[in-house]
Amino acid sequence: MQFRIISIPPFQAVSSGVDPNQDFSESGGLGKFNAYFSKLEPGPRDRFMPRDFLYYDAEQEGLVWVYALTWIAQSEFFELDQRADHYPMGHIITPPEVIKATGEAQMEAFIPIKLKDNEV
Repeated sequence: MQFRIISIPPFQAVSSGVDPNQDFSESGGLGKFNAYFSKLEPGPRDRFMPRDFLYYDAEQEGLVWVYALTWIAQSEFFELDQRADHYPMGHIITPPEVIKATGEAQMEAFIPIKLKDNEV
């Protein structure tokens, strides 16, 4: 398996808030958020991809959707960047029509990492 290392620029975001029910239906918190952000058109400065991220908030025990790990332990250059409000995230990369036809989707994972302090 290969991994890409990317830098996501700082950005302002809106959030669904924590949804402990993980409800993607039209009446659920995540479903309502999907309807909201799907209507937004980003400005030229904010056209990086992907624009939305989904993560699990362990403290509040629910999914949060915002719009806007195995190999790391053995890396000599990188380590996990674990801190408050800095979670692993995912982005569904499957087109909606394929999800509807197959009932399945793929998610791209984003894991916060940082360079190790390798000073000797």
